[in-house]
Amino acid sequence: MIVVLVVATAAGWLKVPTITQVSGVKNALVYMITLAGVIAVFAWNMGNRVIGAINGILFMNLVPIVAFVIIIINGYKVSGFEIIGCLITISALIGNNSYNRYVAHKKLTIVKN
Repeated sequence: MIVVLVVATAAGWLKVPTITQVSGVKNALVYMITLAGVIAVFAWNMGNRVIGAINGILFMNLVPIVAFVIIIINGYKVSGFEIIGCLITISALIGNNSYNRYVAHKKLTIVKN
């Protein structure tokens, strides 16, 4: 990504922002770097330690489903293909999560014996 930005800037397709432009968004930059960047990563790691990797994966994969439900609540008209895609995604998440739990339980049973 950095290489693309450097090439695009060198070719004149992009312009380096001025100090005035950067200072105009400094509060947003501070927020994105500290809260959304650093603190969110630490919170995500701590959360995964608490709930476990399998539940963390399930949670992360449910984010687009929840976003889809929210836009439906806000009045978005859903097509049949979107409903089918959502159901396929939910089925895959349930199947994958069930399988991962089965494998983890099987490994635990083998270790105990």
